[in-house]
Amino acid sequence: MADADPAPSSPAVGALPSHTELSGYKKTLKTELEWLRSEFKDLRTTLQMQQDDVTMSLTDLGMHLNELKNQKISRWRVAWETGSSLGNP
Repeated sequence: MADADPAPSSPAVGALPSHTELSGYKKTLKTELEWLRSEFKDLRTTLQMQQDDVTMSLTDLGMHLNELKNQKISRWRVAWETGSSLGNP
């Protein structure tokens, strides 16, 4: 009967990783962390730009609504002062 090849050695269950493995994990984590920081910075910049755009749009909308309101008030005032009726704007 032929002898079987011995099973390759594997680390024991619960064994601590080697220094080389830990260094590899550390390098991988550092790379991932740098990538996540960069992504977060990009997202924060994009969000800030979008907030600025929304703020500008709302400001423009507010100014436009005030202008329309003032025009309507002016038409009502003229109609009141002249005693005429208002037609549809």
